[in-house]
Amino acid sequence: MLGISFTLTALSLLWLARAPIPARYLTDVGPPLVVLGASLTVVFIVTTNQAVSEVGADEKGLASGIFETSNHLLGGPSA
Repeated sequence: MLGISFTLTALSLLWLARAPIPARYLTDVGPPLVVLGASLTVVFIVTTNQAVSEVGADEKGLASGIFETSNHLLGGPSA
């Protein structure tokens, strides 16, 4: 699932990069943004789940906080 999501993310970014100037939202910008939004949602859910899956129940909040902080500081999924 993660591989498919990363592939869809890359394809949607390439699709956006090839948008003509001037671009029409309904055909050139909107569809790749929908695909990007769906694929990144899956990526973030799966990577967050993997980041905290092997942590004890009493430390899941701490692990999730560290993971989310690294996402904001380093940019993107880091699991």
